[in-house]
Amino acid sequence: MSERVPKEQFIAENGFLIIHPVGVSMLPLLRGGRDTVELAAPGEIRVNDVVWYRRADGVYVLHRVVGVENGEYVLCGDHQIARERGVRREDILGVMRGFYRGERYVPAENRFYRAYVALWSHMLLRRVVLKLMRICGK
Repeated sequence: MSERVPKEQFIAENGFLIIHPVGVSMLPLLRGGRDTVELAAPGEIRVNDVVWYRRADGVYVLHRVVGVENGEYVLCGDHQIARERGVRREDILGVMRGFYRGERYVPAENRFYRAYVALWSHMLLRRVVLKLMRICGK
Protein backbone atom coordinates (compact mmCIF):
# COMPACT_ATOMS: atom_id res chain seq x y z
CA MET A 1 0.00 0.00 0.00
CA SER A 2 1.48 3.34 -1.04
CA GLU A 3 1.11 6.45 1.05
CA ARG A 4 0.13 9.70 -0.66
CA VAL A 5 2.59 12.54 -0.31
CA PRO A 6 0.98 15.76 0.99
CA LYS A 7 0.72 18.45 -1.70
CA GLU A 8 2.91 20.90 0.24
CA GLN A 9 5.64 18.30 0.54
CA PHE A 10 5.31 17.29 -3.12
CA ILE A 11 5.76 20.82 -4.48
CA ALA A 12 8.64 21.50 -2.09
CA GLU A 13 10.44 18.32 -3.16
CA ASN A 14 9.62 18.33 -6.89
CA GLY A 15 9.29 22.03 -7.73
CA PHE A 16 5.86 21.67 -9.30
CA LEU A 17 2.34 20.48 -8.58
CA ILE A 18 -0.82 19.93 -10.63
CA ILE A 19 -4.08 20.80 -8.86
CA HIS A 20 -7.76 20.78 -9.76
CA PRO A 21 -9.32 23.97 -8.40
CA VAL A 22 -12.75 23.88 -6.80
CA GLY A 23 -15.15 26.72 -6.20
CA VAL A 24 -15.89 29.90 -8.13
CA SER A 25 -13.43 32.46 -6.76
CA MET A 26 -11.23 32.38 -9.88
CA LEU A 27 -14.01 32.65 -12.47
CA PRO A 28 -14.06 33.56 -15.30
CA LEU A 29 -10.48 32.31 -15.72
CA LEU A 30 -10.61 28.96 -13.91
CA ARG A 31 -13.63 26.73 -13.52
CA GLY A 32 -13.73 24.16 -10.77
CA GLY A 33 -14.19 20.63 -12.04
CA ARG A 34 -13.06 21.61 -15.53
CA ASP A 35 -9.64 23.22 -15.45
CA THR A 36 -6.31 22.01 -14.11
CA VAL A 37 -3.59 24.32 -12.78
CA GLU A 38 0.16 23.79 -12.99
CA LEU A 39 2.01 25.35 -10.07
CA ALA A 40 5.71 25.97 -9.60
CA ALA A 41 7.44 26.27 -6.25
CA PRO A 42 7.46 29.99 -5.44
CA GLY A 43 10.41 32.01 -6.61
CA GLU A 44 9.82 35.66 -7.36
CA ILE A 45 6.21 36.61 -6.69
CA ARG A 46 4.82 39.54 -8.65
CA VAL A 47 1.59 41.48 -8.79
CA ASN A 48 -0.90 39.65 -11.07
CA ASP A 49 0.59 36.21 -10.36
CA VAL A 50 -1.92 33.55 -9.33
CA VAL A 51 -0.68 31.90 -6.14
CA TRP A 52 -1.68 28.86 -4.11
CA TYR A 53 -1.47 29.58 -0.40
CA ARG A 54 -2.56 28.35 3.00
CA ARG A 55 -4.60 30.58 5.25
CA ALA A 56 -4.06 30.64 9.00
CA ASP A 57 -7.09 28.34 9.43
CA GLY A 58 -5.44 25.72 7.18
CA VAL A 59 -7.62 26.28 4.11
CA TYR A 60 -5.81 26.20 0.75
CA VAL A 61 -6.73 28.98 -1.68
CA LEU A 62 -5.85 29.93 -5.26
CA HIS A 63 -6.03 33.72 -5.77
CA ARG A 64 -4.28 36.50 -7.64
CA VAL A 65 -1.72 38.90 -6.14
CA VAL A 66 -3.18 42.40 -6.49
CA GLY A 67 -0.67 44.29 -4.38
CA VAL A 68 2.05 44.32 -1.76
CA GLU A 69 1.71 46.28 1.49
CA ASN A 70 4.37 46.41 4.20
CA GLY A 71 6.10 43.35 2.77
CA GLU A 72 2.92 41.25 2.78
CA TYR A 73 0.76 40.28 -0.16
CA VAL A 74 -2.75 41.47 -0.96
CA LEU A 75 -4.76 38.78 -2.76
CA CYS A 76 -8.13 38.61 -4.48
CA GLY A 77 -9.96 35.95 -6.47
CA ASP A 78 -10.86 36.96 -10.03
CA HIS A 79 -14.56 36.52 -9.19
CA GLN A 80 -14.33 38.67 -6.07
CA ILE A 81 -13.85 42.29 -5.11
CA ALA A 82 -12.91 41.81 -1.44
CA ARG A 83 -9.16 41.81 -0.93
CA GLU A 84 -7.35 39.60 1.54
CA ARG A 85 -4.46 41.40 3.19
CA GLY A 86 -1.55 40.21 5.29
CA VAL A 87 -0.58 37.10 3.36
CA ARG A 88 3.05 36.35 4.18
CA ARG A 89 5.64 34.95 1.81
CA GLU A 90 5.85 31.74 3.84
CA ASP A 91 2.09 31.19 3.36
CA ILE A 92 2.52 31.00 -0.42
CA LEU A 93 3.17 27.45 -1.55
CA GLY A 94 3.08 27.78 -5.34
CA VAL A 95 2.76 30.15 -8.29
CA MET A 96 0.70 29.30 -11.38
CA ARG A 97 2.85 28.52 -14.43
CA GLY A 98 -0.16 27.83 -16.59
CA PHE A 99 -3.41 25.93 -16.75
CA TYR A 100 -5.11 23.27 -18.80
CA ARG A 101 -8.50 23.82 -20.35
CA GLY A 102 -9.28 20.30 -21.47
CA GLU A 103 -6.26 19.16 -23.49
CA ARG A 104 -5.11 22.71 -24.27
CA TYR A 105 -2.32 24.14 -22.13
CA VAL A 106 -2.24 27.92 -21.58
CA PRO A 107 1.09 29.14 -20.17
CA ALA A 108 1.11 32.21 -17.93
CA GLU A 109 3.20 33.95 -20.62
CA ASN A 110 0.47 33.48 -23.27
CA ARG A 111 -0.39 36.84 -24.85
CA PHE A 112 -4.14 36.27 -24.63
CA TYR A 113 -3.86 35.33 -20.96
CA ARG A 114 -1.71 38.44 -20.32
CA ALA A 115 -4.36 40.58 -22.07
CA TYR A 116 -7.04 39.05 -19.82
CA VAL A 117 -4.93 39.85 -16.75
CA ALA A 118 -4.34 43.44 -17.90
CA LEU A 119 -8.08 44.03 -18.39
CA TRP A 120 -9.40 42.05 -15.42
CA SER A 121 -6.95 43.59 -12.94
CA HIS A 122 -8.80 46.90 -13.13
CA MET A 123 -11.15 46.70 -10.15
CA LEU A 124 -13.70 49.13 -11.59
CA LEU A 125 -14.12 47.02 -14.73
CA ARG A 126 -14.30 43.88 -12.60
CA ARG A 127 -16.99 45.39 -10.36
CA VAL A 128 -19.11 46.39 -13.36
CA VAL A 129 -18.80 43.00 -15.09
CA LEU A 130 -19.52 41.04 -11.90
CA LYS A 131 -22.55 43.24 -11.17
CA LEU A 132 -23.89 42.69 -14.68
CA MET A 133 -23.33 38.94 -14.35
CA ARG A 134 -25.31 38.89 -11.10
CA ILE A 135 -28.13 40.96 -12.61
CA CYS A 136 -28.30 38.65 -15.64
CA GLY A 137 -28.24 35.57 -13.39
CA LYS A 138 -24.97 34.14 -14.73
